[in-house]
Amino acid sequence: MWLLATAMVPAQQPNPVPGEDLPQGKAPVLIREEVDKPPAPVVRDPAKAEQEIQIGDFYFKRENYRAAIGRYREALLYRPDYPLAYEKLIRALGKNKEEASARKVMQEYVEKFPSEKKTAQYARILVQKGTFK
Repeated sequence: MWLLATAMVPAQQPNPVPGEDLPQGKAPVLIREEVDKPPAPVVRDPAKAEQEIQIGDFYFKRENYRAAIGRYREALLYRPDYPLAYEKLIRALGKNKEEASARKVMQEYVEKFPSEKKTAQYARILVQKGTFK
């Protein structure tokens, strides 16, 4: 049986040297690896954004602010015009003592949503910290 199996396996040919079979003067084409590829663009999906917010709230309640921050940022990828995601992200960043990041997100919020309720509050905070333009 073993002899039969080995007889049926075709003989392996040695690996060719890259560029060996190319015409004179032609360079081999390098194939990009998976890590070199740019990330796929995220499709805008309000339902997915809401789901990420809920998961972020789950982590926030358990005081896992790092995980909550990641989920709130993910929600903003799916819906960049979502003020609630910004508010929750700012709160989680504050709890995680990432004040510089929180101020940056506040600045973004103030610029994107001038008519929202929290805009005046965030603008005051930014002026007090000396980072508001």
